[in-house]
Amino acid sequence: MINDYEATRPMTTDAMPVSGEGTMDNDDVISTLNGLIETCKDGEEGFREAAAGVKNSEFKSLFADFSLQRSQFAGVLQELVRSLGGDPESEGSIAGAIHRGWIDLKTALTSNDEKAVLNECERGEDSAKNAYAEALEQALPARVPGGHFGTHSGVRFHGRRADGSFFGTHDSGHGGWGACATHDGSGPFRTMAHGDTRIIPLELQESLMPFRIEEFSLREDSAGAGKFRGGLGFRKRYRILRPCLLGTNLDRTKFPPWGVQGGKEARPGRFMLTKSGSTTEQRVEKENAYRLEPGDLVSVETGGGGGYGPPAERSLELIQRDLDAGYVTRAAAEQNYGVRVEPDGKARR
Repeated sequence: MINDYEATRPMTTDAMPVSGEGTMDNDDVISTLNGLIETCKDGEEGFREAAAGVKNSEFKSLFADFSLQRSQFAGVLQELVRSLGGDPESEGSIAGAIHRGWIDLKTALTSNDEKAVLNECERGEDSAKNAYAEALEQALPARVPGGHFGTHSGVRFHGRRADGSFFGTHDSGHGGWGACATHDGSGPFRTMAHGDTRIIPLELQESLMPFRIEEFSLREDSAGAGKFRGGLGFRKRYRILRPCLLGTNLDRTKFPPWGVQGGKEARPGRFMLTKSGSTTEQRVEKENAYRLEPGDLVSVETGGGGGYGPPAERSLELIQRDLDAGYVTRAAAEQNYGVRVEPDGKARR
């Protein structure tokens, strides 16, 4: 969430590790801090442009506050660089080529679409959080896990029943969490932002809502490979029985949950729609009131968690366990872990 600014708040001098668990020397620390300064300056400029380009007064004030916060964060980091004998960065990457996290902001502003502007600000914040996670990975390799699926994965159906009464339901997707230095990632679990959005029994959903849930399963191969793999996401498919409207909100699709220490990134989430009578899928990840018809199939697939450590170091025992449980497919095991899966299903190196 863009108001969760603590996630990108810089470390104080006391908290910034220069030696100890990590392998960073003084020059490495200065280089890393300068990269974070650039990230903060990108956010400062991105939010400043957003504040100038939107008409909504609440958004203008919010974005202006965030721009000032990012400027202050950069100032703290610049002082840290000076205290270590370095020369701090003074500009963001936007001064040269637009940073990947804010690359579509100008397009969103030009279109006068405030929803698109919010989405691009969210994306910029995701990029900033990734930058801080990568910095911590270098300094505290044993303590920083892979990235998690990182989104509420909201899906809403609403409309009228045959008797004219209104129905509305909001479902959410739970996904995989990152692996760490000692064990595989967990999941699919909720994020802290999910609040009290629990999984409602499928039979109850179907008795109240005009859809049938054709599949609710773990999403194979969604976890990032590694010495310890990430947690899995899930797959949920809704077959629509009556005309209704679809609303969706899915993030972390362009920048997948990252791996650390040589671990691989996870598959990001995706929402797909197959219209009745068609075999063609289309993405529906940022919809407000998309009209659905009987027979349409909405597929919700949540992201997994990033892996930890080189996949080549994963034990055959754990690879076999995942194969037997269906967490990974034969093709993925062979590609990601370099094993050979025999006709009897046994993995060998």
